[in-house]
Amino acid sequence: MRPLQQPVSNACIDDVAALMLDERGMILDCSKSAEELLGYLRSELVWRHVSLLVPHFENNTMILNGKVNPRIRYLCHCGHLFKVRDRQGQSFLSEIHLFEPQNQDRRTVRLILCH
Repeated sequence: MRPLQQPVSNACIDDVAALMLDERGMILDCSKSAEELLGYLRSELVWRHVSLLVPHFENNTMILNGKVNPRIRYLCHCGHLFKVRDRQGQSFLSEIHLFEPQNQDRRTVRLILCH
């Protein structure tokens, strides 16, 4: 059996275009794949609102009463295609999946772009 080249957690995260958001929709972190897909560096995205990338999320709270906003959850669950904008202003359609990591200190949401 061959050993892994990098830790499994990093390998999984970096292969997926993922953003970590706070309850207001501010970007806390992103994967290398998200950087490549969107054309931004991590440092350019952190503390920017997710609506920079997904205009549909403008004026939407990501977490309501401790849970992902039900309307956003529904759209993501039914396979709605969201318009996503990259750094160059080019748009593409993407399904979005949301995950709520178990985090005691703060409420966050992991957003996965499926392009």
